[in-house]
Amino acid sequence: MMLLIIAACAGVPDHWAPPDWVRNVPPSDDDQRFVLGYGSGDSRRDAREAARRDLLDQLTRILVDRYDTIERGVVDQVARALEEAATERLDDIDPVDTYTVRRPDGVQEWYVLVRYTEDQILDDIASILTVPDEVAVEHELSEDDGVTDDPLFVLRGLLEELPETAREQRERLDRALAIAAGLVITVDPGEIVVPLGTDTGPVINARIREDRGAYRTTGVELSVIEERPVIDGIRDRQVFTAATGEDGLARYRLRAPEVSGVTRIIVQPVWLETTLRPWFSAMDDPVDTRRLETLTARLSAVTTMRVTSGAQRIPTAVILIDRDIAGNPIANRDAARGALQQFRDEGFQVVPVNLSNSVESVLAERSDLTVTDLYDLLPFDILASVERVVIGSAGISRFTEGDGVTVVLDVHARAFDLRRDQRLAETTLEERVTGRDPRATLRSAFNSAGRRVARTLAPRLP
Repeated sequence: MMLLIIAACAGVPDHWAPPDWVRNVPPSDDDQRFVLGYGSGDSRRDAREAARRDLLDQLTRILVDRYDTIERGVVDQVARALEEAATERLDDIDPVDTYTVRRPDGVQEWYVLVRYTEDQILDDIASILTVPDEVAVEHELSEDDGVTDDPLFVLRGLLEELPETAREQRERLDRALAIAAGLVITVDPGEIVVPLGTDTGPVINARIREDRGAYRTTGVELSVIEERPVIDGIRDRQVFTAATGEDGLARYRLRAPEVSGVTRIIVQPVWLETTLRPWFSAMDDPVDTRRLETLTARLSAVTTMRVTSGAQRIPTAVILIDRDIAGNPIANRDAARGALQQFRDEGFQVVPVNLSNSVESVLAERSDLTVTDLYDLLPFDILASVERVVIGSAGISRFTEGDGVTVVLDVHARAFDLRRDQRLAETTLEERVTGRDPRATLRSAFNSAGRRVARTLAPRLP
């Protein structure tokens, strides 16, 4: 009897116990939706086909709801396009899991679970934007609005006004993302390499087109944003404009390089940055912020200009003088310590300089130094061993004592090319340091100011 019971239990197929997702579909979130398809029939094949039809209806419904956010209905042509997009997507989706069972009455049941991601939804909506007539604009634009087949025109119309409710904001952003997915903005060359000292900047070509077909590209205004490397904590960022010509290209000559390093060039519709600013302020949820960043990325193209320099290989003397000559000045070697170390950190071949008090006094007083002056004043062994000289002077513009000591230095530094008789770069800055001991605070101020001088001048040396 015991053997019979065991045999009977072993004969029960595992598929009679349905997985948990059959009764409890996994919850959806902002990144994906889980969809359960069900079908039944006389055979597994019939049940599987019925489940597929159920899935197709659900995917189509998702696309319709996402497309028709204000529930005005869609025209037949749009409905057909949405169903075709859902059909193509269903062919590509790999099921998360499937389950099949035969009921006691002999009917076969088929369950299938699929994952429909947000990116897939947006891509599928974007795929219908090439359908003629009212496809992308019937809800947002009237016949009097002009160029209704221009995706950029539609996008600007969607984004110029920020809806009041979070739900409306997200729905409109969904449509904007879908339209943007069908646009391609390119810029070439993909990377530009130029030496520092080039008199004119290189030319870039930008193009904007629709991924699934051409549309009017003449006269599209684009922003060209140049973001130069950060120097002393500050990034030089300037915005210029260019427009596409009859050939669909926008040609723009970049500014002549002034600093070494990587300059980032961003090309995007001229209205994009200012139009999205209130959206970023209003939609501060991290998920919404990422979606706005995705929209910005889809409507932008980026290239880089790498500006090279051989300055690190050129022997360079570094001098920093305390202008407090009449008091108790810090010696040149000590004053220049921070600048020397920072230049070394950046790979430069630097040479420290010992100067006599009389030479320091002359250099400290001269605000109009020339290469000729340097040849007259600097030691011969220095002039014979270096090709460039970085020379700066610093004076105390403020010194206060109370609970602590505060020192403020004003610094002016210049870089000269001795062989070419040329001033290469200069900088003026203010350095503020607080401490307890006056002498130590002053040394710290010179050290910090020297490092800033080096960080500021080094990228400017060709």
